[in-house]
Amino acid sequence: MQLKISEILNDLTNGQTRQQIKEKYNLSTGQLKSVFAHPLLKGRKTKKVEQPIDLLDDISTQDTRPAYAIVEPQPVVETIRPTLVDNVDDTNDDNLFS
Repeated sequence: MQLKISEILNDLTNGQTRQQIKEKYNLSTGQLKSVFAHPLLKGRKTKKVEQPIDLLDDISTQDTRPAYAIVEPQPVVETIRPTLVDNVDDTNDDNLFS
């Protein structure tokens, strides 16, 4: 039987215990001890692998702003500037004060 050191190291990195490695490769207890007696594997421990979390975003399609931040639209009021219209037919100053 041949085992690659890189495979064992990969198994340890992926969180497999020695018992799981023993079962995966169908090793006896003595063979397992022999594998981990190799200088590159001696003292190597299983790395703790955190279980990945599949986070589902179920609110991004909703309005996430707080209620107090929602501003009601205000009517737009326009100021109309009256245009000056010259309604005086006669621009003679004398007619203005009569």
